[in-house]
Amino acid sequence: MNYRTTGGAVVAFEADELDVEERLGWNVVVTGFAQLVQDPGEAARLKSMIKPWVMGQPDQVIRICPQIITGYELVPAAVPG
Repeated sequence: MNYRTTGGAVVAFEADELDVEERLGWNVVVTGFAQLVQDPGEAARLKSMIKPWVMGQPDQVIRICPQIITGYELVPAAVPG
């Protein structure tokens, strides 16, 4: 399926975790085309895996067809000597 011809908007999703005290962490950004999941069975399967931060369940599920995935890891600095 060509997501560019199905009306999908370009979107980005970012996930990260930082430990301020240890100065460690990681970051990942997925950029691609959004697509509304229209198959009821597939939407129900995906909804069962979603853990929203707000009350209730989502009305719709959108998937991202990834085109670019970037990320980095914050690691301890090398100690001279």
